[in-house]
Order: sequence, then C-alpha cells, then structure tokens
Amino acid sequence: MRANNVFEALADHTRRAVLELLRVTAVMTAGDLAAAFPDNSREWLYSLDSQLLAEITQTWFAQFAPLWEESLRNLKQPVE
Repeated sequence: MRANNVFEALADHTRRAVLELLRVTAVMTAGDLAAAFPDNSREWLYSLDSQLLAEITQTWFAQFAPLWEESLRNLKQPVE
C-alpha cells in the first residue's frame, strides 16, 4: 500500500525535516540538503509529491475528522 511508504517516511525525524525544506523550496539537490544535514551521498534531486500527501489526507486522515470535530465541539462548549 502506498500509504505505508508515506508513513514509513514520515516516521523519521530527518525525513520530516527534509519535507519541510522541500515545502519551502520545491526542488533541491542532495548537496542543497546536505547544507542542512550531514550527507556524504552523491547528488540526487528531491521533490515533494504533494499529490500523494493529498491522497493520504483524503483517504486515511479523513476517517479521523469526525473525532477531531467532536473534540473541538467539546472544547468549544465550556468556553462559550
């Protein structure tokens, strides 16, 4: 399942940091990334597959939206 690949990548702190960099700068070389992280590999080009992240949001995360909405309602009631 493609979702497993996404969650595996997101489980690593450095990979999440790489995603944050790629969110700001669409395409970076491994050398560009090496400036932020120790990296002795050859040059690769990295980019963020936002379509895959959107797909995961719409399929996997969406099933939890009712729980989040209920929690927000429960938090809002005492405040009002």
